[in-house]
Amino acid sequence: MELLQLQYFQAIARTQNISAAAEQLHISQPSLSQVLKRLEQEVGAPLFDRVGKRIVLNAYGAVFLKHVDEAFTALDNAALEIRTMRGTASKTVNLSILSASMLLPDLYREIKNADPSVLLHILQADQEHLPGADELIISSDWKLPSDTASCRVLLNEEIQLALPDGHPLLTRPSIYSADACGHTVQGCDHPVFYRELFRLPCDTNIIRYHT
Repeated sequence: MELLQLQYFQAIARTQNISAAAEQLHISQPSLSQVLKRLEQEVGAPLFDRVGKRIVLNAYGAVFLKHVDEAFTALDNAALEIRTMRGTASKTVNLSILSASMLLPDLYREIKNADPSVLLHILQADQEHLPGADELIISSDWKLPSDTASCRVLLNEEIQLALPDGHPLLTRPSIYSADACGHTVQGCDHPVFYRELFRLPCDTNIIRYHT
């Protein structure tokens, strides 16, 4: 049983006239009659009663038409649901946060204002996390990204070092990252970031401090 057969059956059932249905479907009347004959053989019962030159949908045909209509409605709904799923999937963006950022509320707002249909999933990820194809990452680092094609600098911030009164580093006008080695440093961000920062050579980076 083929979908085309069922579509032809629907047309015959609606018109209850082989000639009118054939004209509507742009096929010859004998060809349409053969399609109906084969369909009735597959179903195992006549679907129309012949009344003179007319055909009338009988009880078997009414039951069959009901289920054929439901089948086509289900197929249409399935196609619509799949198109909706594809449209939704293509507008789903995962936003992975590697570090807390004041940029997040404004960034979220700008994305939703630009396209309200975008589904934005905000995830907390670790420093070793690798982005997927449909994923954006907000991270912090002490160096500029080498991959400028896929990375953008959103914010530049100074690294500030707070020291207690009497700390030996207070006597220095500026502090290099290596100067902090050997001292206990408490950071509010990811420890990997600070570990890498304090491994830098002495002339690489200056940490400004506030007492």
